[in-house]
Amino acid sequence: EGVTVSGSGADGLRLSAVGGSTVNAMIQSSSFNVNAESGVRVFSRDAGSLVNLTGSNVTANNNTMDGLLFDIDTGGSFVANVSNSVFMNNTRNAVRVVLAGGSMGTLNASDITALNSGEHGVFVSVTDSTLNSSTFLRVDASNSGGLQMAGLRDAFNIDVSNSTATISIIDSTGVNSGGNTSEANGLRLIADMGSNLTTTVSGSNFQSNGVSAINVRVRDAGTSSVLNVSNTLGNGSGIDGFLYDVADGSFTSMVTGSTFNFSGRNAIRAVGGASPAVMNVTFDSTSANSSGSDG
Repeated sequence: EGVTVSGSGADGLRLSAVGGSTVNAMIQSSSFNVNAESGVRVFSRDAGSLVNLTGSNVTANNNTMDGLLFDIDTGGSFVANVSNSVFMNNTRNAVRVVLAGGSMGTLNASDITALNSGEHGVFVSVTDSTLNSSTFLRVDASNSGGLQMAGLRDAFNIDVSNSTATISIIDSTGVNSGGNTSEANGLRLIADMGSNLTTTVSGSNFQSNGVSAINVRVRDAGTSSVLNVSNTLGNGSGIDGFLYDVADGSFTSMVTGSTFNFSGRNAIRAVGGASPAVMNVTFDSTSANSSGSDG
């Protein structure tokens, strides 16, 4: 509690569990700013290794890599509950979760300011691993992509390959992501290689992004992406409000009480591949007005 670390040649704080060890950590009212790598890094390797992290009132700003990084591989795991914290102006991501090699994790983040990231605001990558039910509640990842790195400009980017992930994004914000024709979305969901991705979005704001408010990509046989959206704003997108691109696998979505108005091209755009790609999408009490092309 009350720790300040700045100007480190690596991470401000590194929590490391290897060889089957367990690390339990609580961080309160501490700051990890202007470090050469990440503000806080959670590192777990090897089967049986576990980092349990509870954080509140943590500041990790202006770091060369990430504000808060979860670096989990080769069977490691983590459980984290982080609240009332600020991760701003980091060169890469405000919050970065990388699970690989048969690893497992759970992250619950609430009341987080995650503004002005150089690349994605919140980035979650799950490869050959499992992300247990995780929640982003009142997380503001706006103004992402300040470095204008092609393909790295989303407020929330979830990328799942040969994995299982369940994520809820509630009362959160991702507006004004940098614009180009590849990546600049409020929420970007990618599932491939037989993954199962389940995403719930409620009461969130993904307006005024360079490409889309919500952008979904599904690839490969056996892949399933399920997305439920309610009471969410997706107005003023540079290209499409809600884009779903399914080349193979299946995409199922229920969208209620949401808006995708004033899009540069289409409010809602579906791109399907050859059979057996499956799309089951239902819109209820949702508006799609004043698009530049088709609604």
